[in-house]
Amino acid sequence: MSQFRVLIIVLASDTDPVYCRFQDAWRLASHPRADILFLKAHPDIQGGDFISNDTIFIRCRESLDTVHEKQLRGFRAILPRLANYAYVLRTNLSSYIDIEKYLAFCETLPPTNTYCGVIGRHPRTLFASGAGFTLTPDLIRRLVDANPPEVEVDDVSIGAAITSWGIPIIPAPRFDYASSDPSLLDPYIPLNVFHHRIKTSNRETDAQLLTRLFKNGQSVVANANSQ
Repeated sequence: MSQFRVLIIVLASDTDPVYCRFQDAWRLASHPRADILFLKAHPDIQGGDFISNDTIFIRCRESLDTVHEKQLRGFRAILPRLANYAYVLRTNLSSYIDIEKYLAFCETLPPTNTYCGVIGRHPRTLFASGAGFTLTPDLIRRLVDANPPEVEVDDVSIGAAITSWGIPIIPAPRFDYASSDPSLLDPYIPLNVFHHRIKTSNRETDAQLLTRLFKNGQSVVANANSQ
């Protein structure tokens, strides 16, 4: 599996200017074994859902209460190209993914029936956090075929469906930034973590930090650890 490829789907929106700056940061990411697609909704799209350049466009209203529908239809849209990938990571705009470390992490995962992420509970449903969960293509096809109902927000609904099939959640590491000042990175950021969640009280600062991380990669983290 040394040459397997991954697809990263980034839940995105153009409803706020800062979200566009997050997208600009994500467009700095590049790896020969990874493709990155934004997932957006718009009610005025002509025709059906489609993929154009780096974006999956879903014809529906962009809203928190349509994310589950948007995600399942996004999975359906990628079916024709799904055979190209061993794993699919669904993440969001305010996450930094070190793709090289993510590929190394995927080496440890089973090739089928993989559902992996930071584990949450709501209130009795176990699910992998929507900030970043990994699925193998077989589970994406199964989700598309099953079209599970929305029981809560998208990650909880997906978790309810997959765990009901008897598939456990494989835990994944993640570092969450607590500071809203990009010059004050936590000096204890673990170097081996591929997923950094950047969601503080200041979204403008978050966008700046995300841009720094994608521009400089782990050198930003390494400098913080050396302080």
